[in-house]
Amino acid sequence: MQTRPAINILLRLVIIAVAAFGIWEFRDLIWKEMHNLDRPLNPFTLCGGIFGPAFAVAAIALAAANKYLLVAALSSVMALVTLAAPLVYFILNFAK
Repeated sequence: MQTRPAINILLRLVIIAVAAFGIWEFRDLIWKEMHNLDRPLNPFTLCGGIFGPAFAVAAIALAAANKYLLVAALSSVMALVTLAAPLVYFILNFAK
């Protein structure tokens, strides 16, 4: 099934915008987590410092190349989830 070119371009732009928003919104958190990599690794340091930006960059690259748009969309969503995980963990621990 072939998609229309306008919808394809719109989907690519949305994927790039969501991934770029994730990197931009959580840039301070990414910077902080990258400096915490010398400490013992925990899942939230890996999410905020390594996996989140990697998912976002992969989503941008796949969408810009117009390859595997479903994987690019899933990667973009995973970038937002993994970048927000340390923040959610902090809020839940602070609320106790």
